[in-house]
Amino acid sequence: MAQFEFSIAPEEVPGESRDASLSRSPEPFLPYKRNDSNPIPGISDSGSDLAGAVGLSVTRRSVVERSRLHGSRRAGIPETVSTSRRRLLWEIWDGYHCSICGTCLSFAEFGKIAGKAGFQFEADESEYVIHGHFVQLATKPGRVARLIQKVLDRKYRKAVECFRRAKSDEQVAELWARALSQGDVPGPYWALMTHPRTTTALMMRAFGEVHMLSHLAGATNRADIRRLRILEGERQELSEQLADARRRLSEREAAHRRLTEDCDAERRELTNRLQAARAVAKRVEHVEERLRNYEDGAAVRTLSARNSELESELEAARRELESESRRRSHLQCELSALSAAHREVSATVRELNTECDALEFLVRTGMDDSTDDAGGSGVTVDLCGRRVAYVGGRAGIVSHFRQLVERLNGHFIHHDGGIEDHEGQLGRILGQADVVLCPVDCVSHRASLRAKRFCKRTAKPFVPLRSAGLSSFVTGLQRGVTEIDRALEVASG
Repeated sequence: MAQFEFSIAPEEVPGESRDASLSRSPEPFLPYKRNDSNPIPGISDSGSDLAGAVGLSVTRRSVVERSRLHGSRRAGIPETVSTSRRRLLWEIWDGYHCSICGTCLSFAEFGKIAGKAGFQFEADESEYVIHGHFVQLATKPGRVARLIQKVLDRKYRKAVECFRRAKSDEQVAELWARALSQGDVPGPYWALMTHPRTTTALMMRAFGEVHMLSHLAGATNRADIRRLRILEGERQELSEQLADARRRLSEREAAHRRLTEDCDAERRELTNRLQAARAVAKRVEHVEERLRNYEDGAAVRTLSARNSELESELEAARRELESESRRRSHLQCELSALSAAHREVSATVRELNTECDALEFLVRTGMDDSTDDAGGSGVTVDLCGRRVAYVGGRAGIVSHFRQLVERLNGHFIHHDGGIEDHEGQLGRILGQADVVLCPVDCVSHRASLRAKRFCKRTAKPFVPLRSAGLSSFVTGLQRGVTEIDRALEVASG
């Protein structure tokens, strides 16, 4: 593992911390390494499983006894503190600095602190080793520890001010429990660790809860990864279906072009034949004129015979022209049918593209609550507390729709269309909804018609979905929000 060196200018570092510069060390950083030169009250060399894992064993009795022994040493945390001054970072026991740096600071902030302190990192240095060296420097009252103290106080100013109003250990514990239940950990954790009324037992309890939260976060990330893989599989399947639809459309377009070219060729051929027939008609007229001049001669008889032949050819040409005209009409009908089919396929492709974009938005978010943005599409869906009624659908995926609507700041109401839910409840559910979604492939005709009539009568958006799938549901949500916003603009305008 690559290491890095810290270079600190002598004029920038106080005399007591100039020896704190770090260089390559054969011993890796151990977050819970025992520091015998700076003991914590209540630590013994033997104890429970916790002592085996982190080298700690704390009892209330030993804390009180050893607090008297160590008095003013910076690592000791007495059960009660008489001063009202907040603890400084280097006055906290060394075993807590790992969780404080890891929970309350990001690696970007470590980089800024290193730049201000004049540190030089190697490009391939691991995050674990960087974290370890900062933890070690935080235990000493030098320039780095003061910079970390300053960054944490500025970053979590609101949390520190909130905890400052606590006048007892019980009030500090109550504020910490409230923050933990709300998922707000870094700021309250820093405020608790530096609060003058925080006891050793409370600090140990908060440390253990933050430690277990890190395990819970790891398990949650693994579950999110599994869900993301499932969504990626569905996206791949939809992409293959879209590619197959595009291929079929391309084949139909190619057939349509070939048929059009054949029709144009036949039309040119018929035009040529018509011109030839008109030329024959002119020749017949010329022959009739000559016949009138030679009615009694042999030439008349010859011309009469020739005229009969030409009339036969003309009649045959007319019959062929009529046949070709009928064929042309038939081809034009087929061409119209193909054009209608082409328009229908194009509409299907546009709808599939819209659903694919909506599914890609859902995959990029990964069911992650940290973002609601649609990424590349630039669409943000915010239901603003609106109620979404879903009539029909498959019961197995209704819970996913509910989670999605609630994550988009909305309320989800479901009625299965009369399968298990009573039809009398449908009117009450529709009356509570702001927008109604109905999958046309998975709902009774009676329930769908009733929902449509109700929405038309009450001027509420009714969005029929192409299918009961997740992508159609997301597309329907976007359409429903758009219709609501458009109606509000018209009403306010």
